[in-house]
Amino acid sequence: MNRNLILLFGALLVLLSTAAFSAETSVENTALIMGAGANTCAQFAQQYGENTAAEVKYFSWVQGFMSGMNSLLNSAKAPTRDLRAHTVKNEMEQVREYCDAHPLQVFEAAALDLYNSLPKITKRN
Repeated sequence: MNRNLILLFGALLVLLSTAAFSAETSVENTALIMGAGANTCAQFAQQYGENTAAEVKYFSWVQGFMSGMNSLLNSAKAPTRDLRAHTVKNEMEQVREYCDAHPLQVFEAAALDLYNSLPKITKRN
């Protein structure tokens, strides 16, 4: 009986160590940012120049990014930002201006710049 228990325990250790090593992924094979935010501002400008409707896709990504930031900060009981502080038209214009000035930056940087420009909400009811 002890021998069977030792064999079972050994097999369990082998399985766990194999699973742990196979679950590891090198940084080079991961993505921190997905979707439109992973493109550069130059790519955004090119797509926007070819078809202004492309801005809708990018700005949808911006709104999701900012909502996610607020959700994360709210969970941490940290100040969030007022996502309704400006009109969508003004926010889209700010993103275009950022990208025009920073074509080599990833589009996520434009979203973060917009987010940081919004007024902080320090207390929630």
